[in-house]
Amino acid sequence: MCFHERSITLKKVCCVITLIFVLQSVFAEEEPKKFFIVPIVNYEYLTFDKQTIHSPALGITYINGNTIPALNENQNSLMITGFFKEYFIKETRDEYVGLYHYVLVSIEKKMNRHLFLGNTSSMASEPYYGGFHTFTGILGYGNEFIRYKNISLTAGGVLLVTDFDIELSNGMMWPIMPYPLLRFNVISAWVNLSFDFMTNAKLDFTILPEKRIRFSGSFIVNPFIVSEIRDLLVDVALWYRFFSRESKMGDFAGIGIGFKNSGLGPGIANQNFNFKLSEKNKNYAVDYHSVYGILDFSFLKFSGGYSFSGREIYDKDVINKIGDGFFTNATLMWRF
Repeated sequence: MCFHERSITLKKVCCVITLIFVLQSVFAEEEPKKFFIVPIVNYEYLTFDKQTIHSPALGITYINGNTIPALNENQNSLMITGFFKEYFIKETRDEYVGLYHYVLVSIEKKMNRHLFLGNTSSMASEPYYGGFHTFTGILGYGNEFIRYKNISLTAGGVLLVTDFDIELSNGMMWPIMPYPLLRFNVISAWVNLSFDFMTNAKLDFTILPEKRIRFSGSFIVNPFIVSEIRDLLVDVALWYRFFSRESKMGDFAGIGIGFKNSGLGPGIANQNFNFKLSEKNKNYAVDYHSVYGILDFSFLKFSGGYSFSGREIYDKDVINKIGDGFFTNATLMWRF
């Protein structure tokens, strides 16, 4: 490489670094207003020996007040989220379709120690069509009973509306079931931990959250329907952050390596969904294992890696092994 080529390469590197610093200064700028709008764009691609899945998504979140970190349960705030994601499936069986949808509308309101929440979602070939089996609704309330230094405990209950496959003597379906609501948060220099139970049990943690080298993980399970170890969704990663939290740049960027047992989901939470066919009593799901790398710039997250032991699951008992392959997932979100 000649000196001129080296100079051009160096200039390109400097331009990229400058662009990152400018974007971070804009993204981290303190806004005088109390509310924010955060649009979300997501794309996920999965390929296996016997299956290929494309999945674009759009979402938007409105935030009024302080909702982060989760420990601030006694802050007055409002968060409204809308999210839509489609899954284009290849080589489906007879009587199954090649397109599924995930739709979510969620509202969460905090008033001092009171928490009010509600959401509606649909995971089906046609959203909100064909009865309660393509629809889930949640209405709940919680109260922060314990708050001591960096520990918070909120407890309450929710009403879940969906098809529970419970038929009454008159032939009507029973669509409502109560569930407990529990949130437990710990924030410290050694570990940040959040446990959330509503219809699923979810545990998120970060070990050494203030260090540039840290370890994070997420575990999700529905204890009411778990039948095998693969029903426990796992996503763990070892991180290296480019800057410390005390630096002028702040802790906004990093790289990581991870492992996950996952499936089709919103692309952000990586949950495993059973998609319903609107007019037939049929279900469809995909799960797989993966080792991956991730690049995180806060407003832009990109991950990709090797996927293995992929499975298609029909009606929860017919399993089709679809082999190995790779996945990519990119998420862009910006705060206005």
